[in-house]
Formats: sequence, C-alpha cells, structure tokens
Amino acid sequence: MEDTITVSVIIPVYNTEKYLEKCLDSLVNQTLKNMEIICVDDISTDNSYEILLAYQKKYSALIKVIKLDEKLRQGGARNRGLNIARGKYIAFVDSDDYVDITRYEKLYFLAEEKQVDYVYCGYYEEYAEELIIRKPISHGKKPNERIVIHKENRNEFIANTVNIWSGMFHRKVFLNKDVYFPEKLAYEDNYTASILPYYIKSYAFIEDCSYYYNKRNSTATTAVMNSPHHLDRMVTAEKMLEWYEKRNDYEEIKEAVEYLYLELYYIHTVSILIYYYDKIDYKKIVDVRKHFLSRFPEYNKNKLYRQRFSKIKRMIFSINEISPRLYAIFYIAARKLKKVLGPIGGK
Repeated sequence: MEDTITVSVIIPVYNTEKYLEKCLDSLVNQTLKNMEIICVDDISTDNSYEILLAYQKKYSALIKVIKLDEKLRQGGARNRGLNIARGKYIAFVDSDDYVDITRYEKLYFLAEEKQVDYVYCGYYEEYAEELIIRKPISHGKKPNERIVIHKENRNEFIANTVNIWSGMFHRKVFLNKDVYFPEKLAYEDNYTASILPYYIKSYAFIEDCSYYYNKRNSTATTAVMNSPHHLDRMVTAEKMLEWYEKRNDYEEIKEAVEYLYLELYYIHTVSILIYYYDKIDYKKIVDVRKHFLSRFPEYNKNKLYRQRFSKIKRMIFSINEISPRLYAIFYIAARKLKKVLGPIGGK
C-alpha cells in the first residue's frame, strides 16, 4: 500500500536559476516524510528547467517536474500543480524563496493535532543586507490553538486574506470547484488569497518564522519599474469583487469585501502608479478613484478601514480625492521616511 502523501509543495518556476537550487535544497531536506514537490516550469528562458530536471533525476521519488506548453504565469503554473497534487495538505513556495528544513513537519503536526483547514507562521523578508522578521498575524489569538471561524469573527478573518506561501491548506479547501488561480496575470494570488478565507472554517498558527521571502530578486514583476503587469492587480481585484457579489451571503460579509477591494483595487493601485512608474499617470489615478467610488462611495465609514488605518493614514489618503498630485508628494515623502504608510504590494 502506497504511503499517504503528507504535503504537496507546489513551486511555479520562471527564470530563477540564481535562486532555484537553494529553494530546492531547502525542500528536499525537509524533516517531514512522505512529501511531494511539484515544480512547474513556465517556459523559462534561462537554465531553470535544466536545474529542475537534474533535481528530479537525483530525487525521483520526491520531485515531479512539469513544463508548460504555453506561458501561463504563476497562476497557471500553480493550477497545473494543483491538478496532480496528492497531498493531504497543499503548500506553495516561490522558486526564488527558501524555507527552514523543519517548516513542514511543524505545520503538518499542528494541522493534524488541531484538525484545522489552514495553518501558518511568520516569515522573513530577505534583503541584500537586512533580514526583517514578519511575525504571523494573530487576530488577537494565541499560537498553537484551534481557532474556529464564526459569524462574529468572519468579516475580520476574510478581510485579512491568507498568505499563499506562508501557510499550508487542507486539500479540501481547494476541492471547491471555484477555487483557482487566475492565469496569464500578475497579482494572481491577490484573487485566490482573498477568496480562500470564504471556505476556511478553522485555523491555527505558530510563532516561528520559517519562510524566507526574497526581496533581492529585481526581476520579479512587482519589483520592475514601469511594468504593464502592475495594472493586473486591478483585474484580479475586480474578479475578487465579482466573485463575492455572487455569494448568497454577500450582505453578511460585504464590509470585509469592501475593505479588500479598497486595499487591493484602490489604495495599492494608486501607490504603485506613484512609486513604480517613472512618470506618474495622474489620469489613471483619477480613473481608478472614480471607479472605486462608484462602487463604494462611503468607504470612509467602513469599520475595518477605520480600525486598521490610523487617522493620519486616512487623512493623507483622503488627499487623493482632492488632488492626486498633492497626494503623490505626501506619499513619496512618507515612503522616504519609511513611516506612516509602510510597505506596499507583494512580489
């Protein structure tokens, strides 16, 4: 009888030869047994695919390599991995990142002990000369406890989204037919990370930081100046909103959905238009603002927004409704000071 696969780790790969071996080494040496590692190459043009084949040959019982026939970006690669994953739990790692070797043993046994849909921990942001600790969001709860989602805490949980790569999911969450990653788009995980909490009924977390999020990769889409793919975040945010609006219980979770749309479509898009383009497109900022306000004109009353954004942050952001040019000045100044606004976006 074949041993049960404990965890399927899915890795989308595209042109990360510089980091890929470190990523794979951290996974093939995991202390958890009976894992599988599914690497999906999105038509790399460097030596990434050759590296994957070498590792598959060396670790044939552990690693499976798939090469896509067309470029589908990370979303499509993750979907192909999900199609063949056999693990009781599903995890994702980006191919320019790496993990501690005890990571999945700790997460797996916590998930099994607490019988939860989702487990997660903290992570490190790794820069060239700095390692920043990002502790797990606690939601006011204690680590290593089983936390059940109910009516009173559901909006808060949905509004936080989940982190695709900092945790691990029971496979049943992905068996819902409408859970997938948008393909041929950047910021695909914004969509999936926003809808997964709808199906998660319980979770647990540990305080350990065991994932190393590479902030040195200057070729990652969200680190590239003037990339047209930055605006994909509006597409995935729109998909998320449309998905939630079709739910029968939408009115019960509308506040959380409004908050997500505020962050993903409005705030972060405006931030990127200011910070990641050599020439700021003020007309685009106005268009984004108008579209958002046509959907949620009274967003300032959103309790989650008021709880999570300080008064000074809200005051600064409200300047955008008067003058995007003036807001850009305040925003850039705040970023330079590394205060008030904090980091934006993901990879």
